[in-house]
Amino acid sequence: MDEEYTPKHWLRLSKAKLISLISLAIVLGSGVAVASLLLADKQAPKVIVPAAITKEAGFAVHVPTVLPGNYTIDPDSFVLGEENSVVSYRAKDASGTSIIFTEQKRPAKFNFTTFYKQQMKDAITLDGVPYTSVVGKSAINDSQVLSVVTNDTWLLVTTEAPLSAGDLRVIAQSL
Repeated sequence: MDEEYTPKHWLRLSKAKLISLISLAIVLGSGVAVASLLLADKQAPKVIVPAAITKEAGFAVHVPTVLPGNYTIDPDSFVLGEENSVVSYRAKDASGTSIIFTEQKRPAKFNFTTFYKQQMKDAITLDGVPYTSVVGKSAINDSQVLSVVTNDTWLLVTTEAPLSAGDLRVIAQSL
């Protein structure tokens, strides 16, 4: 005995599909909301480099958009020094531990490989980051070091905080 497909039968199928689609949309929407909250927690507030510094520096100043843990950029820490050739600023966490960022115009004839061999221990080149990035420890005091070389800027990120290479990768990825 064949079942007859009446408009009422199609309406029931459509309601079932509609309920399934609504349920799926709610689940997906909840997932997106949770992901947004998690990412927003990691996203550093937008920090604007003071105009006088960007004007006088003569190179692009890079500020990470994501920092590890609960670090935030101190907007009052930007300093232009060394005859307007070096910009430095810091990020701090709730305990007052700092990450120091130092930037300068990329030197034209500088051997970064030699620098890493002489000034860093356990240097590792990071993959999957936007710019050439190397992490390691300072040969002088064992502090953590991240070197990032862009087309026009060289950044050195240093800290004595117990950050991992993965934490420093987060910074390199967000420049």
